[in-house]
Amino acid sequence: MQPDPHPSNDSVKDPSVLAAGNLSIEHGKWSHSHEEDHAGLMVFRPESFQFPRSRGRLAFVLERAGRGTYIPIGADDISGSVPAQWNIEPGASPVSSLLRIQAGNREVFCAQVLKANPAELLLRMLPPS
Repeated sequence: MQPDPHPSNDSVKDPSVLAAGNLSIEHGKWSHSHEEDHAGLMVFRPESFQFPRSRGRLAFVLERAGRGTYIPIGADDISGSVPAQWNIEPGASPVSSLLRIQAGNREVFCAQVLKANPAELLLRMLPPS
């Protein structure tokens, strides 16, 4: 069996990380790496990741104090940006958390966080509540 190529959550010591349950998510911009999606799961990578060319990418920015930006893909493949609020809450198991992003009074993004480290977020999308 080959070792996991991604660092574990235990290696995250940066004070800018957000912790919920046993997972930590760093502040910053996270973009959907749809080329890496598998088994119904979505992969998000930090801004420093070298993405291949794409017509558009869903993204979000997590800032301190629950502030952020939601960046959906527009009808013309051009991403817009919407001021948003986010929060992380405990999930169904001790090793998962829920990431919720709200724009205005509407939840626009809800996902179970299955893996989080400085290089990758692995998410299972849930219907917004």
